[in-house]
Amino acid sequence: MQNVLVTGSSGFVGTEVSHKLESKNFKVWRIDKNISIEDGSHFCIDISSKQDIARIPKVGFDAIVHCAAQTD
Repeated sequence: MQNVLVTGSSGFVGTEVSHKLESKNFKVWRIDKNISIEDGSHFCIDISSKQDIARIPKVGFDAIVHCAAQTD
């Protein structure tokens, strides 16, 4: 099983991408700064923070799908 990291996973595109990857039997690791509950594959991480970036699991990702965006 391949490991894929999806940033911005709680947004519209990130959610759709995550679900599609899971349906194809990928192990999806989700990060988003708007996740309220962390579990083994969902992490509340702000990718603009060096301290938060250090918390991303070191699992040897096969791919990273970057869907995060800053909105104002």
